[in-house]
Amino acid sequence: MRNTAEIDKVFDALSIRDTVNHDSTISNSEGFKVETVAIINKLDQDIVCQFQGSMEVSFTDVFDIGDPFSVLKNTNDFQNTDTYFPFMRVSAICAVQPTTGVLTIFLAKVA
Repeated sequence: MRNTAEIDKVFDALSIRDTVNHDSTISNSEGFKVETVAIINKLDQDIVCQFQGSMEVSFTDVFDIGDPFSVLKNTNDFQNTDTYFPFMRVSAICAVQPTTGVLTIFLAKVA
């Protein structure tokens, strides 16, 4: 039997032009487990990403999942997770202000 899979695009070609934290849209993972986070960094600066989870869609109580990780400018990367929360998102921040490019991040989930 095949597993059911879904992909959520939580950052959709986001043009970051500052050095403040950006939180993605929230992925409802109820009934699924997030397996892979794919990061497409077309920005002209490195980014630092952090997985976050919550037991409530309001994200009133936020839990960092694992350690923050860097994605170099103009590269693609992925991370796997085996931690489950019903609601997940990714935060991203640049230490240096980007001037060009966009950030796209996907969460791949399986049932």
